[in-house]
This record gives sequence, structure tokens and C-alpha cells, in this order.
Amino acid sequence: MDIITEIFGQGKDINSLQMSCRSVVMFIIALLLIRIAGIKTFGKTSAFDNVITIMLGAVLSRAVTGEAPFVAVVLSCLTMVLMTRLISWFLSITLHLVLW
Repeated sequence: MDIITEIFGQGKDINSLQMSCRSVVMFIIALLLIRIAGIKTFGKTSAFDNVITIMLGAVLSRAVTGEAPFVAVVLSCLTMVLMTRLISWFLSITLHLVLW
């Protein structure tokens, strides 16, 4: 456990190397979240997609800088992405039923 703390730091007292290591991990997590959200979410430029993109960036940055606990940030972003996916699915079903 000491090795992980040494690499990633703990709390707000982190150096630039630890912040860089956190950035690499958060980049990979962000890519996974984008894949979960689907290409449709980030491929269009609707206001909804822009809000989600900005919110994800803002929340993920808190884990990089140590402002919020790492696991809590990842779980909140995963929740946002899953809610986006659910809303997108619901709207596509509703639109399909209306046009039918």
C-alpha cells in the first residue's frame, strides 16, 4: 500500500510526478467512460452532449488534483455516463414509439 501512496500521493499534498501518474490513470478511465457512454454521446454537438463533456472533465480533474477521493470521483463519473446512456436509450425508444 505504501508503494501506491508513493506513486499517486494522498490528499492534496501531491507533487508534480504524482499528479502526472494520476493524470495517466484518469486518462485511461476517461477513455473507458467514453466507450461506455457510446460514440453517439460524444459524436454529436448537442447542448446535452456538451454539458456532459464539461461535467465529466470538471469532475475527473478533481481526482487528478487531489481535491476529491479517487474512487468517489470515478463512481460519480460512471453514474453520469450511465445516466446519459439511460436517457439516450429512453429518448430513442420514445421517439421510435411516437413515429410508429
